[in-house]
Amino acid sequence: MQEVILKTKDNVKIAVNGYFSSNDEVVIVAPGWCMTKDSNAFRQIS
Repeated sequence: MQEVILKTKDNVKIAVNGYFSSNDEVVIVAPGWCMTKDSNAFRQIS
């Protein structure tokens, strides 16, 4: 896992946990209300 910081056009920073492989596909798992990208549930899904 690699933490990546993205920045939007209006300078909002978005922290992303990147799990990279040799596949060309991308899957985005977005946490909902009261969850974080670092929660155990989202790490297991990723």
